[in-house]
Amino acid sequence: MLALAWDTASEWFTLALSVIESEQHTRTLYEVSIKGAGSHSALLPEHVGKALDGNNLTACDLDLIAVGRGPGSFTGLRAGISYAKGLAFGAKVPLIGVPSLMAFAMIDLKGPRLIAPVIDARHKEVFSSLYLIEGPQNAPKLPQGLGAILVVKPQDIYEEISRLLSKLPPKLLSSIKGPVLLNGAACALLPPAPEGFEILPPKGPEPSSVALLGAILSKRESLLDNPPLPLYGRTPEIFKTWKPPERINKSDS
Repeated sequence: MLALAWDTASEWFTLALSVIESEQHTRTLYEVSIKGAGSHSALLPEHVGKALDGNNLTACDLDLIAVGRGPGSFTGLRAGISYAKGLAFGAKVPLIGVPSLMAFAMIDLKGPRLIAPVIDARHKEVFSSLYLIEGPQNAPKLPQGLGAILVVKPQDIYEEISRLLSKLPPKLLSSIKGPVLLNGAACALLPPAPEGFEILPPKGPEPSSVALLGAILSKRESLLDNPPLPLYGRTPEIFKTWKPPERINKSDS
């Protein structure tokens, strides 16, 4: 499967063109990860062109387009998803939306481990969730979500994750190797980690992981179960302040 994938949910722009030979074997033909807040709409056509032209391909050669659907930046998600829809429609290629937090959680670790990705939610808050990674043994398993999406202040994240941990079965907790890992674009916003937690350097999701996640979801589930619809995580500010225009009474004019 030839998959083109990108994520624009955070200030990091990530894109990969990958050949998914199996869930265990992915061959990356092109990938890029750039911290470029506010420039996703310019980076997308540039790097989609480089990925395809550099491999003598067109969009019609693709088997799948995968796009991160959030939660995250309203502007970034709109840019990434709108471009994906246009490209997929024009080339008649299947399109799938992938959860951005799950894409961040797809890192190569010897499991079982717990990981809590973080994405800037603005307003001095972050998006996060808790995932179980079972490790790369045999076929890679998708990160297992262990709770709902959190929208919390950075100083409260350890308390909120601890609350999720308290609800997990003791047998599962005893099998976990090492501290809870926090990764993602918003790690720089977090206060120092207390005992039992470890913060990884801030970065975007692995580009090839977005492609692999899209390929796995497209095979295991219906495309209708993973639509390319934005998951904002909260109501965008424009919807909070927008008011319908007043109707003009013709009799008053």
